[in-house]
Amino acid sequence: MLLAVSSCQDVDSLVSSIAKENTVECDVVGLAGSSSSIHKKFEKLKRKASEEKLIELTNHDSLAVVGYSLYALVDKKLVTPDELL
Repeated sequence: MLLAVSSCQDVDSLVSSIAKENTVECDVVGLAGSSSSIHKKFEKLKRKASEEKLIELTNHDSLAVVGYSLYALVDKKLVTPDELL
């Protein structure tokens, strides 16, 4: 039970951080190809959030959270891009 609560808080923390930055980036950005910190948060969110949580996040107020949630669902092959349209 403690692990589930910790994981939920971790996901909520990632969501809050993504919503605060409110941008969507690739894994590298800029001319130098620097690693994107927001994309690293997305990768963690994708690993830690359940399918149900990702679906729930598609209704979030932050468009970045919505975008990353949809991207995670497609990337994990839980939905197809056609289903999103």
